[in-house]
Amino acid sequence: MEHPEVLGGNVRVITQQFDRWATAGGQVATERLDVLGLDSTGQLVVVELKRDGDKRVHLQALTYAALVARFTKEALGAVHAEYLNRTAEEPVTPEAALARLTDHVEGEWGEELLTRPRIVLIAERFPSQVMSTVSWLTELAPQELEIYCVELSLFVDPNDGSGLCATFQQIFPIDDMADRVLGPTVTTNAGSVSAKIAQRTRQQRSAAVIVDNLLIPNGSQLTLRLETLQKPEVVTAVNQWISEDPARSVATWRSDRQKPVHWLGEPDVDGWSPTKLVQHIIACATDGSAPTISGPDAWTYQGKSLYAMATEFLASGEAPTT
Repeated sequence: MEHPEVLGGNVRVITQQFDRWATAGGQVATERLDVLGLDSTGQLVVVELKRDGDKRVHLQALTYAALVARFTKEALGAVHAEYLNRTAEEPVTPEAALARLTDHVEGEWGEELLTRPRIVLIAERFPSQVMSTVSWLTELAPQELEIYCVELSLFVDPNDGSGLCATFQQIFPIDDMADRVLGPTVTTNAGSVSAKIAQRTRQQRSAAVIVDNLLIPNGSQLTLRLETLQKPEVVTAVNQWISEDPARSVATWRSDRQKPVHWLGEPDVDGWSPTKLVQHIIACATDGSAPTISGPDAWTYQGKSLYAMATEFLASGEAPTT
């Protein structure tokens, strides 16, 4: 898939046209999954594509979601390696493919996140049966089931009349629809898998909200604050490590949704996401592995975290640019 951005978020394609499924007892099924992706939050993305319209498209996608929810990270690495090796000049091992997937995910990537895939349906039209069922299912399980319907429009390239062009428009869920429907509020378990995914998505979206709405001027310096996020010995080690080279304390903001932080500690690196950078700094300072930490919570501007800035802006009622 050449343009995974139409799937929402920051999605990396793991494989396409995957059709190998089997039970422990040897029973085989050959359902063919169009596209399997991985969001940078660690959530799998199941994509079902239809050229026209199909009143059973959602049923197929639900089956695929149930199947991929049993993937392990190791199995994903093997499948991704097969996909990469279709076009790679040099062979890619399953271990190397898994490393690429792991690097794509912001923060810790626990296998429990794989059990709640997001479903994206893409078609030229959606019959009323599909829309009614999708709406009903997501109302029944609003914290557990995430389904998006994206309408595809094909047209001939007006410049030369030879090639096809495509536009994509999300038609479900729609904000206006949710705003017009009344219902009881539901208290969710903050420790549930779905709550973790929702929180990680909000945290990751902080950078995009700040960039799109110009909340931080380009070139502004950010400050790293770990005191309430890490153990005291980790904070001490990081402060000591940073003090050994003044350049390590200089991180500046730039207008880039995916990598908005430039760090003088490694000036040759084009840019960093807030989470990747704080993980890298802690790992270097402690000679350990990348910790579990949210970058938008750790980086601050004028005393306020990036996550707090984005959250307060959205809560203010101002319409975001995104």
